[in-house]
Amino acid sequence: MIGDSGAKSLSEGMTSMHELTHLDLSHNNIGHTGAERLSEVMRSMDGLMFLDLSLNKIGDNGAECLSEGMRSMHGLTHLDLSHINIEDSAAARLSDVMRSMDGLTHLDLSHNNIVDCGAKSLSEVMRSMHGLTHLDLSHNNIGDSGAKSLREGMRSMHGLTHLDISDNKIGDSGAESLSEVMRSMDGLTHLDLSHNNIGDSGA
Repeated sequence: MIGDSGAKSLSEGMTSMHELTHLDLSHNNIGHTGAERLSEVMRSMDGLMFLDLSLNKIGDNGAECLSEGMRSMHGLTHLDLSHINIEDSAAARLSDVMRSMDGLTHLDLSHNNIVDCGAKSLSEVMRSMHGLTHLDLSHNNIGDSGAKSLREGMRSMHGLTHLDISDNKIGDSGAESLSEVMRSMDGLTHLDLSHNNIGDSGA
């Protein structure tokens, strides 16, 4: 694990890597300070297509720094920010920067602490993610209100094949909202809504 100090050293070494397309720094104990240093060098990585920063301790402040670093990554297709301890404020900032990532096909924000407000922010940018095929929002704290917001965001996701919203707090009304939009997702091959609060009427 490289930690914050290693991330600082690594960012200094990556300053000339303008042709980098794949960056995986997952499971490295990187915190806010390391994320801030990485964001500085990431601004010049406009050719990056794959970014995995999962299983770190980045938090909201670190994620907000990273969002600034990702603003030039218009060609990103795979983004994994799972297990990085973010909440709604970071989800909102990340949603804002993802508006320009119209080529994104894989988005993983699982195992965070995103609740209904964060789901609403994500739903607004999801409307422009026409090419998304894989969406994982599992293990957050999204409830019925958040599920209703996600329904609106997913209306244009006709190419989605993998949807995981398991281990949230979605109840019957949220499940009903999601079912409305899923009727048009004829390409969906993987759907996981397990470990929510869905009862007989929601099923």
